[in-house]
Amino acid sequence: MNSPTKARKLLSIAQSQQKKWKMKIKNAERKTKKLEKKLFTLTEMLSDLKKKCLATEPAANVLKTMFDGPALEMLLRASGLKKGKYAPELRSFALTLHFYSKKAYVYVRKVFKTCLPHTSTVKKWYQVVDGSPGFTKEALEVLKCKAVEASQRNRQLVCCLIIDEMSIRRQTELDNGKLCGYVDYGTDLESPELPIANSALTFMVNAVNGNWKIPIAYFLIDGLNAIERTNLIKIALECLHETGIKVVALTFDGLLCNFKVGNELGARLEAVNLKSTFPHPITGEDVCIFLDPCHCLKLVRNTLGSKGSMFDANNQIIDWSYVVKLEKFQQDEGLLAATKIRNRHIQWYNEKMKVKLAAQTLSESVANALDWLANDLKKAEFKGCDATVRFIRLFDKLFDSLNSRNLLSKGFKSPIKMDNAKTFFDFYNECDLYLRNLTISKDGINVVSSKWRTGFLWFLICIESVKGLYKSLIEPDESALSFLMTYKFSQDHLETFFSMIRSRGEYNNNPSAKQFKAAYKQLLVRHEIASSENANCISLSKISILSVGSQGKSKNNFVQNINHDNDRRLSDDLQIIDNSEAATSDHAYSKIPSSKILSELSQDLCSVN
Repeated sequence: MNSPTKARKLLSIAQSQQKKWKMKIKNAERKTKKLEKKLFTLTEMLSDLKKKCLATEPAANVLKTMFDGPALEMLLRASGLKKGKYAPELRSFALTLHFYSKKAYVYVRKVFKTCLPHTSTVKKWYQVVDGSPGFTKEALEVLKCKAVEASQRNRQLVCCLIIDEMSIRRQTELDNGKLCGYVDYGTDLESPELPIANSALTFMVNAVNGNWKIPIAYFLIDGLNAIERTNLIKIALECLHETGIKVVALTFDGLLCNFKVGNELGARLEAVNLKSTFPHPITGEDVCIFLDPCHCLKLVRNTLGSKGSMFDANNQIIDWSYVVKLEKFQQDEGLLAATKIRNRHIQWYNEKMKVKLAAQTLSESVANALDWLANDLKKAEFKGCDATVRFIRLFDKLFDSLNSRNLLSKGFKSPIKMDNAKTFFDFYNECDLYLRNLTISKDGINVVSSKWRTGFLWFLICIESVKGLYKSLIEPDESALSFLMTYKFSQDHLETFFSMIRSRGEYNNNPSAKQFKAAYKQLLVRHEIASSENANCISLSKISILSVGSQGKSKNNFVQNINHDNDRRLSDDLQIIDNSEAATSDHAYSKIPSSKILSELSQDLCSVN
């Protein structure tokens, strides 16, 4: 055989082998794509297993429960079945874990075969927010996008501005080559002559016709007078007006300085000629001042507990000793009279910041127990407690009406609507008259005009503000709202934000300015961080922080976590709030040994009609 013939034959063999291997490669690629497609989602994988009779229906449901969201993403990445960009659920999980503990994050990433992003990647996500003291431009940009979205649906965002300060450690540290910890209003001034800050004054916006909140500014301060605070509030209102949202209320706590702030803004926070509104610096529309009801209730409890007694309009005594006797009576009986009163409620000054203790002391259950012991069981030590019972019941209902958060609630816990407004306003008129006639002693000065006036006067201001908000938001024909949730104006939303800041790393009750800045930045990026259960204020509603995007600084990423509103004006507030308090501890009424002879109280409680 000559050489050309031999060469052609070898070429033919090579070509046939090449075609054969190409076909094998193509088939292998086709099989790989099919496998990847089958295992790309958990639902498809489970349906495939059930088709092949490799998993029963109960087993598939168990797998679906175990692996969903971040767990599924981690499983797919650990097995090499998924690469590329991180899903929002996994990104949120990574940011949350990194916020709580960097060491735990590194450990989880190592154990799960680096299925979580590297710490340097997480830090890049945080760079979308500057986080320096002053007004946060990224947060204002998010609000602007949110307002544009609402205007496209012929709606206007109605919000409340909440202000409070959090104590921080007096300490200076280097932060990217700059000393951090001095008083800073966002002016970038750096001088050792400035005092070291001891507080972070924080501004937050909470949506009244939405289900979100967002901090818009913080300032490192070492005490501010009323004029300085007033100027910052006016600047904040101007900045918020530029975003397109409407601010209808301003909420802060009962500091003495805040009385002066309200008067500087144009209100009149005094018992005589009370005016709870001030004009908006741009539009001139009324903005209502809303004092935190939780803080008001604590101050009322503190006044009664420390003074010991007060007198109503009929000179009947309102005596703290009845509450003390109730707690002692329950201890002696070994059986609770359907109240949550314990020794810690009597020794309230050890935990005077706990809202729950004040609310449980001035509650309907305590009033019912006192009334029952005095009138049904005829106990001599509770004789004459009628005025105290009325005092407790009035403040319980008043607090409920200023703290409504559930559309399905009944009575004074329900939101204010057209059909129940008269009931609320009649009650508010009764409260107004009652509070103005309370005195510290017989024929003494009124409480609302005394040095103990703060809590009582704040309640009067809240009553006037609720009336004003109802008239401006619900009464008009083209109203912004169909009902008014008063919890929207509570300071709880900012208090829970402070609790989140303290939970960074490990619980840090006194963070430095640098640590506050780091936590503030991280809380503005997508996360699932919750407030502490042991905080002074417990979160009672699922209101999420409106987050800034974590995938770069493009404008589209500013609104990645904004929940779209539906057609109803406040339908995202249609939620039943789950009470997180433990039923075992709060309702453990029976403490009586089985061998003990039943007393008169026990027989009455245990009797069956």
